[in-house]
Amino acid sequence: MKKQSLSPSNLSSTLAVISAMYNLMINSVISIYAREYVGATVAEVGLIFAAWSILSMFAKPIVGRYFYGTRLLYAPAAASILLSASAIGMALSPTPLVLALFRVFQGLGNSLLWAPTVTLVALLAREGDRNKMLGRSSLAGSVGMVIAPVIASVNVAFLGMRSLFFSAAGVAVVGLPLGLTLIQRKEKFRDRLEGDGDSNLSLRDIKKTLSMDSFRMAFSAHLATASIFGILSAYGTLHARDAFMVSEGQVALFIFGYNFIVMLGRLLLIRILGRVRKEMILVLGLINGICMLTVMTLSDSYLPFFLAFSVAGLSHSFVFPVGTMIIAESSDRRRLIFTNSIYILAWDVGNLLGPTISAPIAQSFEIASSFIIAIIVVACALSSVIIFSKKKAKPSLTLIG
Repeated sequence: MKKQSLSPSNLSSTLAVISAMYNLMINSVISIYAREYVGATVAEVGLIFAAWSILSMFAKPIVGRYFYGTRLLYAPAAASILLSASAIGMALSPTPLVLALFRVFQGLGNSLLWAPTVTLVALLAREGDRNKMLGRSSLAGSVGMVIAPVIASVNVAFLGMRSLFFSAAGVAVVGLPLGLTLIQRKEKFRDRLEGDGDSNLSLRDIKKTLSMDSFRMAFSAHLATASIFGILSAYGTLHARDAFMVSEGQVALFIFGYNFIVMLGRLLLIRILGRVRKEMILVLGLINGICMLTVMTLSDSYLPFFLAFSVAGLSHSFVFPVGTMIIAESSDRRRLIFTNSIYILAWDVGNLLGPTISAPIAQSFEIASSFIIAIIVVACALSSVIIFSKKKAKPSLTLIG
């Protein structure tokens, strides 16, 4: 029993819960906290919010370049230390500049946690169990996304907003003993990890990674779903607030509904793996995004808008884990950590580009017009997935099993 509790799958699933809870707890209040507790201006609030994504975006290729082989085992422990220290620093920040600095450390901690954890699962799981383990890890993360808003709401209601950062630090600290457990088992994992990276990763290696059809297919789909999430986060609830006069409590239900569907979708994903081709699952996820965004654009009442907003989470639930499976199957194990780091980079890029591109549209026309931008982005990704999947295998996009 003890051996099972310390399995790479269980450890990575626990780390996924910690990562999802930590980030959602902080990101759900950081803008209000920066303005009302630290005295940031509206412009400074935007920079503080973006500092996390920007640093995370630039750090991921570096992590992919240098955390290879048994070095991967040190990343979760280092991430836990950085994330807990960042949360405490944010709680005690006296100025917007200091708050932004600790947001930068938060981004670095995320870079050390996300891609290495996914890569460890892919490298340490048995060949026949790999996809199932990756699916379970993603499911665990979605459970954390559902739990976090509840904890945040209770925490803020009874202890105040500043205390939420200390609670997030406590969540991050839980990952430290788990990370240390991985380090202690280094010799056991050495044979399976040694040689899976290269300290002299060349420009040719990087170019080869980025030119793989399977990588481009997964990256484009992940970028599109990240754009959906970014646009919905920036303008979805704002449109609901303005168009349907929803209360603050109802606005909170949107985030819960989205995350709840993500969790249900990943439960469904585990059931259909092996029965439906992964390329088809990507296609279904993207088609779902287009359909739900279209309903949101055309909705003139609260209920259909809320349902479409929530069910859009199904795209999120399918695309990310399936992309990691496709990459794990097609990428050279020696370059897997780098490939995963660049793949996950799509989340940061999409979260930045989606709201940025749609901002002038939302400003010049109705806020709901921003959803049209998301539809266009997802349609382009859908075309890419179909094209690259046809090049990858024939016949393409067929059911199996």
